[in-house]
Amino acid sequence: DEEDEEDEEGEEGLDIEEARQQAVGGLEAAGHSLGIATPPREAGGAAKPPSPWDLAAARAAESACIYASQLHACRPAVAPPAAAGSTAAGRGAVTRVAPPSCPPPCLHGKTPDSPLHRELLEVASTLRAAAKKRRDGLMEVPKGGREYEAVEAYFLETLGRDGAQVHGLSRVQSGSSPAQSASTCTVMFHGCRSADNEVSIVRGGFQVSRCVSGGPGYGTWFAYGAQYSDGGFVFADDDGKRHIFVCAVSNADCVSDDRVMRVVKQGRACPLWLLRYSYPDRRSPGRGLSGAQPLGFYVVRDGAWVWEARAGRGAEGSAQRR
Repeated sequence: DEEDEEDEEGEEGLDIEEARQQAVGGLEAAGHSLGIATPPREAGGAAKPPSPWDLAAARAAESACIYASQLHACRPAVAPPAAAGSTAAGRGAVTRVAPPSCPPPCLHGKTPDSPLHRELLEVASTLRAAAKKRRDGLMEVPKGGREYEAVEAYFLETLGRDGAQVHGLSRVQSGSSPAQSASTCTVMFHGCRSADNEVSIVRGGFQVSRCVSGGPGYGTWFAYGAQYSDGGFVFADDDGKRHIFVCAVSNADCVSDDRVMRVVKQGRACPLWLLRYSYPDRRSPGRGLSGAQPLGFYVVRDGAWVWEARAGRGAEGSAQRR
């Protein structure tokens, strides 16, 4: 049994020594490839056992060599540019295309496919036919007619607010109209933050030169739904009525067009109606102090709390000891 144990210890010692020799060999090979100095040897030519740091450095060097070889294998081959007049031009030569100076416009919008929108387009086409007979200004649209009900229904559908009420509708008679027919337009909404801007739009239509969003001369912005314009781009008059334009916007020559907004160039949109509306404020009022005056207060007199009524209450002004 003792001999067996000695044999096992001897074999284990050989395994450890063999592992050390392999580690030293790997370290030397990695060191030669990367210019790392090999560990010094002891007297007699035997290599000094590597330290844990040397073993870690050897593993790191080996991993770096493997990664460099893999990176070189994955790198695509790029043909050198052909010289002027060379016959190799056009035969597998790589053609480099310069990137565009500016990104193309975002064109992902889509005309709403709803019966109310189609009805409103038909109404708008009749207004365009009589555009030459209009006088500049606003003309009130009577309630109960097809025009009023079509605009009101589509506005409330895209506003999406409970309790919203339309108080009035005016037809904009500025004489301006989009370059295309109503069938190639989309009914969209536009809000302005001041009464002066509203008057300017009624008189002269939309002027790209006066729009500041996106930069000077970028374009005029319109929203597919009234909810977006209502979220911060409309103003309220002295009576609390909010104002919003209902417009005809061309589907062509769009600077930008996504699922929410559309930006068009000059002459590609015109205001059709100016709508006035309101809705209840759903915000809960804060807890304010009531206007009632206190009846009195407590004071300390002779080591006791005494109730003292507010002055000017006659017989109630007498102090009562508590």
